[in-house]
Amino acid sequence: MSVEVPAGLSELLKSYTLEVLKRRPADLLEFSVQYFTCLREQRSSSRLSRSPVTRGVAFDQDSAPTDSSEDEEEEQRHEEEEERHQEDEDEEEEEEDDFPDDFTFKGPPPSKCNRRVSVCAEPYNPDEDEDEGSESRVVHPKTNEQRQRLQEACKDILLFKTLEQDQFAEVLDSMFEVLVKPNECIINQGDDGDNFYVIERGVFDILIQKDGVSRCVGCYDNKGSFGELALMYNTPRAAS
Repeated sequence: MSVEVPAGLSELLKSYTLEVLKRRPADLLEFSVQYFTCLREQRSSSRLSRSPVTRGVAFDQDSAPTDSSEDEEEEQRHEEEEERHQEDEDEEEEEEDDFPDDFTFKGPPPSKCNRRVSVCAEPYNPDEDEDEGSESRVVHPKTNEQRQRLQEACKDILLFKTLEQDQFAEVLDSMFEVLVKPNECIINQGDDGDNFYVIERGVFDILIQKDGVSRCVGCYDNKGSFGELALMYNTPRAAS
């Protein structure tokens, strides 16, 4: 049985995962709601800004209708569309007034959790972070040798292959080294997702517990990554 992946899903999830790895929000669910709400509002705003231009070039000078009644109807339609567009802009300006000028994309504090999450100061585009957004990024210092080893471990991971160089660098900045001992359990099935792991070296078994019985369903041998699904979909760990 084959499953067709919808167009655009990979890019959407990849951009979302990149933001999660860079910002490491404390409340992943709240962050996800605001992230996708802002993307939806950005798409709506883009459609509104394009619609008057599209309608304005519907006829050229040679093929425009000459009947006066048709001209009046067309002019009336344009006026109604402009009025609706102006009303939408007024509503957006009213919403923007509720926020300070230095508002950045962050989850609301607990005292404001009842405010509707669809309100944003402006549409948010993950590919066009403003300068102030860099202040919230988590950066773990690394030596050149550590960074080189991390780049080598990440180069064949599908999630990172289509990232731009600066995006990839930001992800590396947010990562930190974890040393594990033999027979140590790194993640537990059923736990909430906290980190995404990239393997530099070592063999790691994949264990699934069902009906009280734990069985090995695979392993990672000196390469690979795991733990991203719990972060991407805000679900418990599917395996240990």
